[in-house]
Amino acid sequence: MEQTNNGKYGARRRSFLSRWACFKKSQDGTAAIEFSFVAIPFLMIIFGTAEIAYNYTANRMLNASVDAVSRQLKTGQIQSGNTNEAQFRQILCNYKLMFMFDCGTLFIDVQEVDVFEDRPPEFDEEGNLDSSNFGFEPGGRQTINIVRVFAKWPTFLNWTAFGVDAWSGGDRLIMATSAFMTEPYTQVGPAGAGS
Repeated sequence: MEQTNNGKYGARRRSFLSRWACFKKSQDGTAAIEFSFVAIPFLMIIFGTAEIAYNYTANRMLNASVDAVSRQLKTGQIQSGNTNEAQFRQILCNYKLMFMFDCGTLFIDVQEVDVFEDRPPEFDEEGNLDSSNFGFEPGGRQTINIVRVFAKWPTFLNWTAFGVDAWSGGDRLIMATSAFMTEPYTQVGPAGAGS
């Protein structure tokens, strides 16, 4: 009788150990469980990288557009044509790289300054964009000018807010600046005579 009981318990023990060994060796579902641990951080890195690349591309396109249009100011084409702010905005928006932007929401500032460091502040004490000093006042020949363009840019992953320039509503503020001295171009006077 004693031998029979040991046989029962021994068989149960062997059965449990063989099941445990099979469970340890089984790979069914392991990849799915491991991926579930890694998926969220992995996808955050992938989408975060795409968001940064998207923002960087938009910023580079805005900079290239502002540089190209500033060249027309530098050579006097804008001033000679008596271009106003609305026309300047249209020239900027017609540039081939501006297709990504809503031109109606751009903040544009073109001003003549005495020295390169002398520019009006663009942000208030709270870090918000202050466009009250913005205008369109390009200088004449051989003057120092600053062109600044600000654009609201949508973000898709608001958890990557990058803190400093995030606006309420999840938009970012991107900016392009061009500072230059205009060339000694021939300035056309009111009577059409060159000066």
